[in-house]
Amino acid sequence: MKKLCDRLIETIERKRTCVVVGLDPQLDSLPSELREKARRSTADAADAIMEFNRRILDAVADHAAAVKPQSAFYEALGWEGVRALAGTVRAARDSGLLVIADVSAATSAPPPKPTRRAISTCSRRTPSQ
Repeated sequence: MKKLCDRLIETIERKRTCVVVGLDPQLDSLPSELREKARRSTADAADAIMEFNRRILDAVADHAAAVKPQSAFYEALGWEGVRALAGTVRAARDSGLLVIADVSAATSAPPPKPTRRAISTCSRRTPSQ
């Protein structure tokens, strides 16, 4: 298997673009119909994010080399959010986009709000939950 950097260079040359699209979904910023769906349950929130991401992927697939989902935004929804992240990665690859996962929660600065929320949620759960 080729290294990511080699695949990225090939994709940039083939598509003639170096655009990388960030996928940092915030429920409050979703279109209104998806925001309404997201309010029903965590599973519906994850599904709304997947629908929004599919729309973005469809729009950018021919114009971008890669996408970069920020895992903290997905992890904030627990395992349903991780499911949405995995689905986003699959959909991006199926669209011919490279995926650069941003899992940079451990930095010198305070973690982003979604990371703090995910850490807080996980720390309140017991192993049986």
